[in-house]
Amino acid sequence: MRKSTAILSAAVMALATAVSMSPAQAASYDVSASISTSSAQSGDGPYIKGSISPARSKAIKVQRYIGGNWQNIKSATTNGDGKYGTRLSPEYLDGALGSLKFRVVLDSPNTGKSGTVTKTIYGWRHLSDMTASSGDSFRFYDDGVHLTVDGHDADDGWISAIDGVAYTKWNLQEKCIKLTGFAGLDDYTSDTASLAKLYIGLDGTSHDYDRTFSQYETATLDKSLYKTHYLTFKAKRIEIDENAPLGVGYPRVLCSKDLTD
Repeated sequence: MRKSTAILSAAVMALATAVSMSPAQAASYDVSASISTSSAQSGDGPYIKGSISPARSKAIKVQRYIGGNWQNIKSATTNGDGKYGTRLSPEYLDGALGSLKFRVVLDSPNTGKSGTVTKTIYGWRHLSDMTASSGDSFRFYDDGVHLTVDGHDADDGWISAIDGVAYTKWNLQEKCIKLTGFAGLDDYTSDTASLAKLYIGLDGTSHDYDRTFSQYETATLDKSLYKTHYLTFKAKRIEIDENAPLGVGYPRVLCSKDLTD
């Protein structure tokens, strides 16, 4: 009798285990993950894709390594072929910049996780928000200065004094890869015959960008900053008796570190 009872108990336990861990409820999967190779920018974010095996339609979680722990940041679902793809827009990254780590795991009760994938995330930063060293004549628009170049208005940026003189240097720590903005003489405070030159220097070289502007002339800036430590803006008027305030509207740099105050 005791033997029969023991056999029955073992059978019940085995059945209970089989029910609680049935393939439909809790299965182990192989998970792959890869991340887009281009440098992700704020506004588009990295794209993570991969698959699970065996191929099924299953719920997954994208996780990011934060403060020593893996934390869920987004949910997705594989298709019937076991494949998935999802973009991590800025709201999923919480404004984080730099080298970030991600992985993909199967949603509970299933098990399985991918290897770690790493991505450098860049974000735009306004130069007017960043610490700089400069000459006495340098000004930012938060001091009430406004720039209009060939009808294009900017209420954020950099501008020289009315005599066209300015010099400003920012320490980018080799963390930024691009500079954008537009440049030219101010429509309203420059004289008709005025001329001024804008220099943009990378690591002390004053001729990485060297252009002379006349009134109502504008240029778009889209410049690579790869491994630049110091970025310098310098303005100089050509005609000594002419007012020539020269500015750069909305100068922004794309960086992997928050260099603002």
